[in-house]
Amino acid sequence: MELLEKIIKDVLATPKVKTQLMKMEENELYKLHFSIGLYIRNKFLWGNILNIKNLSKHYDVYSVDDISSKIIFDIYMSIKNKKNF
Repeated sequence: MELLEKIIKDVLATPKVKTQLMKMEENELYKLHFSIGLYIRNKFLWGNILNIKNLSKHYDVYSVDDISSKIIFDIYMSIKNKKNF
């Protein structure tokens, strides 16, 4: 999904984020709700109904909080497992 790739690229453009994620365990990702999650919600979700609609359909969740959590997980997996989107 092009939108998801754009978001992941944007978030990982800051080397500090990638370093932080590399040090984390999967069960700690909830700690990013008010940092990376807030950044994703503010920049890509709030005020953009089309992005919310497309990502809701992609993830099968409907809350922007849930969408940002799923995106954080995908970013984490892309770093840890070299998963591509």
